Amino acid sequence: MDKIPKILLTFIFVCLILIAAIAGIFIYNSYKASNAPVPNEKELTAYINGHYTENPEILKTAELEDKIGILFKEKNEENSIGVAILHRTNSGSGWYISGSSYGDYVGNWIMVSSSTSGNESYFYLASINCNPRIDSYSYEYISPDNAACERVTEKVEDRTFIKMYEGGIAGEFIYYDKDGNDISQELWETGII
Repeated sequence: MDKIPKILLTFIFVCLILIAAIAGIFIYNSYKASNAPVPNEKELTAYINGHYTENPEILKTAELEDKIGILFKEKNEENSIGVAILHRTNSGSGWYISGSSYGDYVGNWIMVSSSTSGNESYFYLASINCNPRIDSYSYEYISPDNAACERVTEKVEDRTFIKMYEGGIAGEFIYYDKDGNDISQELWETGII
């Protein structure tokens, strides 16, 4: 009779050690995965390849918390533009494409898109060879908590870019020339945007 409790105690002790070891491995892997590096250009190209284009060329990327915006084009198509948004998986161990846009690029305008994921909203602005007449642009920015809305003006620093922001975008998107004149209507009428 005395041997049964000792065997039972030994069994329970071994089980507790195994449970602690498994929990430790799980916690270590979760921490390691959530700190996994952002994919490199080769890995980003692999996410895009075949989904939208056969020969993607990544031009720019932007990071926003657990998201990566990728601006790309088809290498053999001068008038193509694509944006893919990658989200980190819930486990933090990888990435998945959560949104995208791809097509012909006419007029060298600024592409604008917004999205909501869970309780968060975000938007991106992107352009390939932004029209040289466009010196700056403005839009109405809505804060992530929808508490404030303000008009934001940004200068075009780089003609090929992608930017990502928390919050939303609304209202008119206005283009300005170097003198600060609103040239939006003119660009629409001439088919540039």
